[in-house]
Amino acid sequence: MTYKPLSVRHLPWMPLKIETLRRSKAWRRAKKNKALLFVMQALWMASWQSDEAATLEDDDELLMDLACCDDDEWAELKEQALEGWERREDGKLFHKFVYELAVEALSFESRKAAANRQRAKRQRDKGDMDQLDVTGRDDIEMSRDVTPCHAESRQQDRTGQDSNTPQTPKGASPSSGGVDEAFEQAWREYPKRTTESGKAVKVGKQEAKAAWKRLSAFDREAAAAALATYAEIAGDKPVDMVRYLKHHKWDGLEVEAARTADPPSEFRRFSDARR
Repeated sequence: MTYKPLSVRHLPWMPLKIETLRRSKAWRRAKKNKALLFVMQALWMASWQSDEAATLEDDDELLMDLACCDDDEWAELKEQALEGWERREDGKLFHKFVYELAVEALSFESRKAAANRQRAKRQRDKGDMDQLDVTGRDDIEMSRDVTPCHAESRQQDRTGQDSNTPQTPKGASPSSGGVDEAFEQAWREYPKRTTESGKAVKVGKQEAKAAWKRLSAFDREAAAAALATYAEIAGDKPVDMVRYLKHHKWDGLEVEAARTADPPSEFRRFSDARR
């Protein structure tokens, strides 16, 4: 599986999955040797600040310095400290668990930025309405006074409804067809999950459809646009689509889209997060 390069150097914080860490083999090893826990965390933090998140140069002198060890300490702790790090062909060490944390951190930042934009828009809209209340009320009232009477009269059918207004079929909304079509397209593109028996499955269509309809038009568009990238990153272990929609799993992809041509995704749970 290919992991898209990403950077979180601009983030001054690093998330910590407490329960995942405490259930991991790394934690059990560290309980027996407190110095090992310090060294592991030092390497994680160093990889967080790398130009490419979750990577370190495979250089013994550099690693020893990043781990804050002397020669003897590094010789004793090196083998255990580097468990969970994979050596890549480009000469770098890569840690999947730190990569997962980086993707989730970008997702959080994306959600926060979106919330800030929405709050700013509400404030702008409210400011416009307040300005209208102050400066436009007299003009509005005047326009009502001079409106010709015939402009207020509408042709009505026998039911008393406005005959000039298009009627929407009962039980449907004007845009329901478009929303349904967009969901069917997204459902077809959503990746299948491979079970332990090797069967590719996709479940929960009705629940996903209900979650899709609860999204705003902006969020539906963003969720659909991120599907290809999410499918590539999630591989054969994507979450069910209803969770993808309810928990805004596409967030974070937009952050990387501004930085790379093909943004990374998140949300693959690494069962071996023990590292």
